[in-house]
Amino acid sequence: MVERSERRQKKTNQQYTRRVRYKRKRSLVSLLSSSSISSTISDRSFTFDEKFNEPKPNAPSNDSFTSVSLPLIMDDFNDEDFDVSTDTENDVLHISSSSSDSNGNSSDDESDTVHMNSHLLDQRPLYSSTSITVCQFSRDILEFCRISHVPDKQRTNLLDLFRQYLPSPNLVPKTGDDLLGSIGIEKLYQSEKMCGICYSSTAHGICSTVDCIHEKMKIPSDDIVEVISFDLTEQLKVLINQNIELLQTYQDQARTQTTFDVNDIVRGDVYQSILKVHKDLFISVMIHSDGVPLYKSKNFSAWPILGAVLELPPYSRTRADNILLLALWLGKKKPNFNVIFEKLSKQLTYLKNQGVETIANQKIKIFFPMLMGDMPALSAMVQFVEPNAYYACMFCKSKGIYNHDGHCVIYHVDNEAQLRTSENFRKCAQLADSMHKRIDRERTIGCKGLSAFSEILDVPLPHSVVIDAMHTVFLCHSKKLLIHLQTFITKENLLKINLKLRSMNFIHDVLRRPRSFANVHRWKASEVRTFILYIGVPILAEFLPEESIGDLALYNTILRLLHDHWQNDKKLSDSITSLIKIYIKNLSKNINSDLYPPKLLTISTHTHLHLPFQCRKFGRLDWLTNFIFESFLGFLKAFVKGSSGAGNQIAFAFISNFFLSKTQGNAKRRYGHFSINNETFGSNILKIEAGEPISSFLYKNGHVSSTTIFFSRLHYLNITYHSFMYSRKGSTCSYLVSYEKNGILFYGYILCFLLTNGNCSAVIQTLTRVNYSLTSSFLSYKYVTAIKDFIDNVYIAVKRVEPSLFIFDDVDVCAVTCLRSRCFCVPFGDESMILTSYSCAYEHN
Repeated sequence: MVERSERRQKKTNQQYTRRVRYKRKRSLVSLLSSSSISSTISDRSFTFDEKFNEPKPNAPSNDSFTSVSLPLIMDDFNDEDFDVSTDTENDVLHISSSSSDSNGNSSDDESDTVHMNSHLLDQRPLYSSTSITVCQFSRDILEFCRISHVPDKQRTNLLDLFRQYLPSPNLVPKTGDDLLGSIGIEKLYQSEKMCGICYSSTAHGICSTVDCIHEKMKIPSDDIVEVISFDLTEQLKVLINQNIELLQTYQDQARTQTTFDVNDIVRGDVYQSILKVHKDLFISVMIHSDGVPLYKSKNFSAWPILGAVLELPPYSRTRADNILLLALWLGKKKPNFNVIFEKLSKQLTYLKNQGVETIANQKIKIFFPMLMGDMPALSAMVQFVEPNAYYACMFCKSKGIYNHDGHCVIYHVDNEAQLRTSENFRKCAQLADSMHKRIDRERTIGCKGLSAFSEILDVPLPHSVVIDAMHTVFLCHSKKLLIHLQTFITKENLLKINLKLRSMNFIHDVLRRPRSFANVHRWKASEVRTFILYIGVPILAEFLPEESIGDLALYNTILRLLHDHWQNDKKLSDSITSLIKIYIKNLSKNINSDLYPPKLLTISTHTHLHLPFQCRKFGRLDWLTNFIFESFLGFLKAFVKGSSGAGNQIAFAFISNFFLSKTQGNAKRRYGHFSINNETFGSNILKIEAGEPISSFLYKNGHVSSTTIFFSRLHYLNITYHSFMYSRKGSTCSYLVSYEKNGILFYGYILCFLLTNGNCSAVIQTLTRVNYSLTSSFLSYKYVTAIKDFIDNVYIAVKRVEPSLFIFDDVDVCAVTCLRSRCFCVPFGDESMILTSYSCAYEHN
């Protein structure tokens, strides 16, 4: 088995290497054949005004992820008129709102001009006998280097080759900075190397600080840190100019409570309070920081401080091209954020006071309302104790109890613990800052000093701190819980569980699918999230004792209410808090009885108590995770080649990626997990003849006419639906959906889509419900009555049937506006399967 796994991994690595080589070769061939070395190439026009981010249509005010009607959850689905675009340049049938203009093109397709040192463009000919300019050549070289991840040295060598073989004299740039300068991008970052002991600047690697242990000597590489600060003002200026209409539209929707997701960050209490004070357009930036190791062979990490603009809708906010980079710390030591802030304080203070001026001479105010990260990173940013210490909760004054068996500090439910206020938090931080020798933790209650971020945050600490669900919920407590539940399962049943996981079809958005349950300790956060939220309860219900599956179902109810079904309602918030207290008290009882390990009751579990209040402030848990930022860290890490100069490589790659895509003509883009072009469009139009069974059935019942077009997949309200007739669906199940008719929720397989006289419909094979309740698997669980209604409404048992194009006894035709969500399907018993709705989440940018 091990040898087979090694051979499979080796084959996968070889295939990846071949793909990368082919991609680089193809990019270089394209560059050499279409760019600058031939004097016979016709002159190409150069435009700066192509729109990069395309705003989405104004969607109905509803939560399309909510698929059940519950006592604590409201479902309002309002249908609006819409136009259907069937342009052959689209990949799928794409539904847009009625806000499109009379020509069928939405206003966001119009171009915006990005003025970023446009007067510095080098429009000189590359050499005497060509019409290709230095600017055009530099842009193509940068694009090739960006796609192929070419390191600094190889990029310089490539430029030397062009300079050598092009007709002389020529104006080929010599360095990467020259390339950026040729297209009007100045060096928008500054790098400084410092002593890791005294944090003073070094000259030639020698520390000049008196009394430093490295005084007047060469600093060891382990003690050298590098801080790179970026021009945030210029980044914001370009992003705002490029997306001004989208930013204004989404903020207007937040003011009128009409955003697509009714529980996005902009619908939270904090953002809404800012809207009440500021009537004009403003920009708010969420700050995030986390570390990423750059090499496997040595201890060297990068800690970027990132930003995300909240006025961008989630589908645009999560794009790598729209992530901001404030600063970068590189070294073997963890970052000192006070040192980083010293480098940023001048420009951030100016930015907050003066705002950003757009190309229309409009002054836009900048806010920093949120601070996000995992718990170790937040502790460093906020100047707080580590998560394994006493008083590790930033939101209340619970001290915790040291458990000798588990060698950790555990937190029981403490009803007497006071919540921290901003005033009390500030006083404790000031007191800790005044204690130079040793900090008295009993007096400072966890604070270690004044946080540098407190000077720029518009929401005072600790209310601006956001708990990251990716680490705190999924990687910490959820993963520990699943590892413990594994001990109740026999090896024979483990094989059955693994067989279920392998036989399941997943929604195509789920990029990482849960592997063998026997290796749950190796699962990534995205695997844990999919399992704990959607498929874990129905899969394990047949194999766990009733008490254990009951605990899992209780925890599942808490997370799904926060993640998928959250509503900004105090009654719902109080109900979830009560469930969390019940869950933690039950854990405490099982730990005292030695049934559960103490590590299930650490600070990550205690922090769950504060999640409902956080969701009231900042929206549902789905949008408060590190998944997107973690993906961006991997994106930056991919540009590091070689063991030296990592900082400059990351900085150059970020500047190229952020600005290059915004200063060149881009083809019109659609959002979704696919590419749109003429080649793929034809594969989505079904060529159905009248003699085929499904076509005959639809004609007979009056659902189609001679002008009807059949489609195999649909992109509607930022969600992509497949149909069973989609030829490239593979092993996915994005055609299994829930839909609503006459206030009743149904489930079924989408067979195909119809477009008749501008109206789009879905042909659905309806599934039949069976008289079975998932809670019957743990009826003796003492808290079953608290969660029974919810569990039975989100997990639906239906008769197990396969999609068919020949049997039409249960076929239904409904408008696409009735679609509610895509569903997971878990085989259950011999003749049934359990369905549950899936909430769309952006894992990668």
